[in-house]
Amino acid sequence: MQGRNQKSNWLQSMCGIFLHAMHAPQKLVDLLAHMGISIAQPTIYRSLDSLGKHILADAQKVAATLIAAYTYDNLDIEFKPSVPTIERAGETLKHFTTSMVFPLLHGTTADDLCCSQYLWERSQLNIHAPRYLIPPKPTWLDLMRIHPNTLLVDENMMTVRDRFNAWKFLYNLCHYGPEEFRKHTSEIGKPESVEKIPLAKTPILPLRATMDNNSQVAGNISALTHILSQVGVGDPRVVHVDSGGNQADIDISEHVVLFYGDLGTGKKIEASLKRRSIEGTPWLCLQFNKVEYVCEG
Repeated sequence: MQGRNQKSNWLQSMCGIFLHAMHAPQKLVDLLAHMGISIAQPTIYRSLDSLGKHILADAQKVAATLIAAYTYDNLDIEFKPSVPTIERAGETLKHFTTSMVFPLLHGTTADDLCCSQYLWERSQLNIHAPRYLIPPKPTWLDLMRIHPNTLLVDENMMTVRDRFNAWKFLYNLCHYGPEEFRKHTSEIGKPESVEKIPLAKTPILPLRATMDNNSQVAGNISALTHILSQVGVGDPRVVHVDSGGNQADIDISEHVVLFYGDLGTGKKIEASLKRRSIEGTPWLCLQFNKVEYVCEG
């Protein structure tokens, strides 16, 4: 199993990383390394460090295009002591934030997202925005106007929505209804498409977990700052003291950045935008931030 070429130890590297992930005892790792099944403990650490640096470099390249989106969620871990004592009494639940970055595909360009100032001038959070520029709040009725051609009727006086409802009824009837309808399953076909989104494989790049409690508004603000500081985007005039004194290389003041999260995350970000709306610069008032809710099933 042990090859003579020290640069070709793919199997041993995978075994070593797997042992590290499973928290295998060091004596077991040393034994398997001597048997040629795994790489040694120091090599495992160097491999993980190298993987982390390569992933971070790839994430920074994606973020530098300014057509990247981010998603994050909370990670709560409870560290229970083996023997509870008075000295160790206290909060055992620790809060972290995990995040990922991925590129926006389907022909999205940086110019498409270069509208932060335009949206801020029409935002209800902007205390200096003229009232006549602020549009009314959208409602669910606005969703009905996204595809106006769906309101057209065919020779049977049915719209696209009516035809979809009819297709869905037949689909459920043939798949979940009485057995005698099963034979008509192949006759249903596929539903009528209104606007096809081409299938594309989206690369997902994980970022380093941060010690931010995003169940709080202040924790969400810190999470946003730490996520963007990892990939080198933000306001170059701001020095991130809690991130090693790094400064952003890419200015996103004029661009919109999409953040995806659950409903709780969206509410916290909305509260963060209200809290920071009185600040004087786009970065400090989180002007760049636009949140998209992802409902959990």
